[in-house]
Amino acid sequence: ARVRQSAPRWQVEALGQAVEAHCPQQASMLATAAAVVRSDLRPQGPFYRTLHAAPLGNSMGG
Repeated sequence: ARVRQSAPRWQVEALGQAVEAHCPQQASMLATAAAVVRSDLRPQGPFYRTLHAAPLGNSMGG
C-alpha cells in the first residue's frame, strides 16, 4: 500500500470547515491574508514594494 502525498479534496475542505467552526475570526483572517498575498506579491504590488523598501531589521521587529 502506498501513502498518498496529497490530501483528498474533501479532507482539505473538511479541515477548512472545522477551522471556520472553531475560530471564524482566524479563518477570515487567513482568507484575507491569502487574498492580500495573491494580489500584493506581484512585483508592482504595494506590499511587495513596502517589503523591499523597509530595512530588514524593522520588518522583523528588531
